[in-house]
Amino acid sequence: MRAADLLANGHEEVYAIDEGFVPWVENGHPVTGEDEDEYRLVGTIVGEAPEAATGSYAWARHAPSEQYEAAPIDADGSYELHLRFDEASAIRVATPSYEIEKPLGELTGGVVTGP
Repeated sequence: MRAADLLANGHEEVYAIDEGFVPWVENGHPVTGEDEDEYRLVGTIVGEAPEAATGSYAWARHAPSEQYEAAPIDADGSYELHLRFDEASAIRVATPSYEIEKPLGELTGGVVTGP
C-alpha cells in the first residue's frame, strides 16, 4: 500500500521487500529518514480468527493518530500484528470475523480471539 502511494506521488525508485518491512527492521537492516525512532516496535498482537478468514487480513488501527498495520491471516487462522505506532492507547483490531477495541496492553497479554 505504501509503495503504491509513493509511486502515485511521483517517486520512481520504489521496491517491495518480499518478507515485509518488519523483518527488515528486526534483522538490523538500515532505516533512514527524519525520525528513525518511529520504526521502534511498540507491541505485538497475536490473534486467531476462524479458518474461513484464511487469506484475508487482520488490521490494527489507532484512530487518533490515523496509524494502522495489517497482517495476513494464516491457514490455521493465526496472525501477528507488529505495531510501530507513535501512541499506543486504544487500538481497534479487525478481522473479517470480528472487531475489538482495547488498550494495547490488554491486546498484547494473550491471544486475541474476538469479543
